[in-house]
Amino acid sequence: MHDLSYLRFPETVNAASLRYRALVPRSVRRAAVVCTPSHAVAEEVRSQYQPDVVVVTPLGVDASWLAAPRPDRSWLSARGLPERYLLFVGTLEPRKNLPTLLAAYAALRGTDPQTPPLVLAGPPGWGRRWTPPAAAGRGCHAGYLDLDTLQRASPARPRWCCRRRTRALAFRRWRRSRAAPRWSRATSR
Repeated sequence: MHDLSYLRFPETVNAASLRYRALVPRSVRRAAVVCTPSHAVAEEVRSQYQPDVVVVTPLGVDASWLAAPRPDRSWLSARGLPERYLLFVGTLEPRKNLPTLLAAYAALRGTDPQTPPLVLAGPPGWGRRWTPPAAAGRGCHAGYLDLDTLQRASPARPRWCCRRRTRALAFRRWRRSRAAPRWSRATSR
């Protein structure tokens, strides 16, 4: 179970996901084990459904992500990507809370003008068509990236972090109040 957005923030999910409100409780009652990607989600699942067994199984990537060739300047330039950037990957839909990411990015740029550009990568999601604004004049929307391109462009690869190409990674973590999501920041300085 990835999250409880269909319960916590129903306005951010589509009609199909809202059906989880009826389907998930039945599935949890029948399940021998409920798997979640994080301890935070495990806590929410335990609180909401009281299943017998919840196991945290962090999401990972296969070795191809680590083996992808490092992009050179010409590869980045051909795709409209700067040499250094922060990367968001996901569908452009309400539950991703992109306005908060853009506000956080603008605040970061306000305190540190050397902050790399923000690149949004992902296809349109459900709901109204949303066109991401240029993040304080320092961002772009790369659209959908196929797996090979995404693996090569991803700054989250350990060798990029070790070479100081990535300055920060932001992870969205919703809490009970929609108005105040918590953000984790990891730097590789």
